[in-house]
Amino acid sequence: MGHTMNIKLLGAAAVAAAAMCVGQAQAGQVFQSIPDLSAAPLQNAWCSDCFGGGATVYDTFTLSSAATLTGLQFDVQTDYFFPTDVTVSIYAGNSLAPGATLFSQLFPVGSFNSVTNTAFDTSIVDVSLPSVALAAGTYAISFYNPSNLGVPGYAGGAGLETQNGFELGNSAGFALDANAVPEPATWAMMMGGLFGMGLVLRKRRQGVAAVA
Repeated sequence: MGHTMNIKLLGAAAVAAAAMCVGQAQAGQVFQSIPDLSAAPLQNAWCSDCFGGGATVYDTFTLSSAATLTGLQFDVQTDYFFPTDVTVSIYAGNSLAPGATLFSQLFPVGSFNSVTNTAFDTSIVDVSLPSVALAAGTYAISFYNPSNLGVPGYAGGAGLETQNGFELGNSAGFALDANAVPEPATWAMMMGGLFGMGLVLRKRRQGVAAVA
């Protein structure tokens, strides 16, 4: 009786450990630049084709732990030639000094998951990212179209780089979703859980063989 109870307890612990690991890997929001992406912007949008074109708006985000980015929501100016294709890029470094390009993808209008218009002439664009794995740290992100894109500015943030220079205390409106990367302790817990489940299955098979 006691032996059977131990097996059951071991199995329950193994299942709980595995479930905890799965739960920690579920998707969730890991960064949002402003509290409400549907809020009124501080100023009109910075535009890609201002001052002869080629202007890119860079902002900064920080991850407190490693994560695999899976989704992005960002604000654009609705009346500035939108909807239009948008290139999103992520760089090492920050908005004042973007470093090596870690990710860059053109999102055609047809690839948007959704576009939500707000009451302030802005739209929130939702797109899926192809599993961009990043370590904990600070990164730059940019939103760009060579001719037709407006990125509105909001109060707050660490500042962003525009065609006018560094805009201290301003931010683009964006949020990032991700799957969390399990910490080493979590991996150990998962392996322990799987090992425990293996022991339970082995004990059960031995018990069935003995009865037979």
